Amino acid sequence: MENQSFFDIFYAKLPNNETIAYRRISNLSKPILLLIHGQLTTSSWFYEISKELKGFLDLIFIDLRGYGRSSYNAPISSMRDLANDIFLFVNQLGIKKFKLLGFSLGGAVALQFASQYSELLENLILVSSTGMTGFPIPDKNGNRVKTYDDMRNHWYFKKVVENMQKKDKQFFEETFADHFQNINKFQENQDIHNMFIEEIMLQKNVFETCWASNSFNISNEYNNINQGTNEIKNIICPTLLIHGSLDKSIPFQESEKIYNSISSKEKILEIVKGADHYAVVNNAKMIADLIKKNL
Repeated sequence: MENQSFFDIFYAKLPNNETIAYRRISNLSKPILLLIHGQLTTSSWFYEISKELKGFLDLIFIDLRGYGRSSYNAPISSMRDLANDIFLFVNQLGIKKFKLLGFSLGGAVALQFASQYSELLENLILVSSTGMTGFPIPDKNGNRVKTYDDMRNHWYFKKVVENMQKKDKQFFEETFADHFQNINKFQENQDIHNMFIEEIMLQKNVFETCWASNSFNISNEYNNINQGTNEIKNIICPTLLIHGSLDKSIPFQESEKIYNSISSKEKILEIVKGADHYAVVNNAKMIADLIKKNL
């Protein structure tokens, strides 16, 4: 049976005792695109792009372990844990081949998945992706956080968790206002806007995922925490990288490095002039058009 509502939530019980919440806009005659959200977000943040891709693909939007309505029974320590959840999830749904999109932190999960299971992917799409040497989180002195214990004591992320526990919507309104070039787009539909903010506060693993992002490294370089695994070379599937030229969170040069390092014979890099980090919200039609053109 096909489902056409973005707001219906489904659940998949995995063999590792985790339960993954997901949304699906079904189009069973079309290829499957599974979309992975970023940090301090959930699958709800794909609402805008879902409207643009509906009818073109069979869309699945997941909440990663510890985010949104998904469970968090076992703590994660790396992107590999989240990538393995994706593997179990698609097996549970009987999906043999699919397209995978990762946004921001979801890009790191998608990169890890593609480096392990590239043969399962018809296409890899990275939007505003975390780089292959991770997302460097600075301490008060501007140096990259070196240990998980230091991450748990990080002044900013302690503040984030405290405000999640207090359900302080204003804090998150102000946090994301700093990142959006086009804040009016984010706020134009108040019900959707409220959903975005409320679902941020459902996250259960801020410190762990910050550490996983900070320590992620599938390059062949040392990232000031660990030597890279060089798994980036295992990525052979057709790959589309999309990055905004005005991204304040992750510079577009990180996508250029990924583009130059993967082994895919078919690869395309699109730098979107004027787009910020949250292009999946602010520039949803443009991103969707690039996906449609390049798949």
